[in-house]
Amino acid sequence: MNTNLISEKDFEMKYDEFDIDTITDSEDSNLQTMAQRDLYGYAIDSKLDIKKLIDIYSIFVPRAERNKGIASKRLKSFCEDHNEYLIMVASGASMKEYPIEPSREEYKSILSQLDSFYAKNGFVNTNEYIGNYEHKETFIYKNELGKKFIKYLNELPK
Repeated sequence: MNTNLISEKDFEMKYDEFDIDTITDSEDSNLQTMAQRDLYGYAIDSKLDIKKLIDIYSIFVPRAERNKGIASKRLKSFCEDHNEYLIMVASGASMKEYPIEPSREEYKSILSQLDSFYAKNGFVNTNEYIGNYEHKETFIYKNELGKKFIKYLNELPK
């Protein structure tokens, strides 16, 4: 696993990058979060030719810089540059912005805004399969590999 940071004055993104062949099983210590463990398990079960995974676990844009397309532009460029990866986002309230846990109502609002943002940027909500967490939503990017993976998830029994 490689942990990475892209940091500029108006944008910050943190993500983990995995080579699937180096992970031994879903309890591997390289898999730091439940979302990563779930993604890995489904990736293996799918029998798709998935070699590399990315988990974007933090994107932050200062409030004054929001709604200017900064995050959308950088996220799109990042995803295009990593087209051979299965790219997941587990989004929730930023610890930078919410050092004290938000209320249930605030969480609903935050998750609704994030859902809209990621949908507009080529991601599909997969929270029904990967996670189903109370305070996070999971998304998969719709590159070619992501489309195949989402199709696999949608064919699973409900």
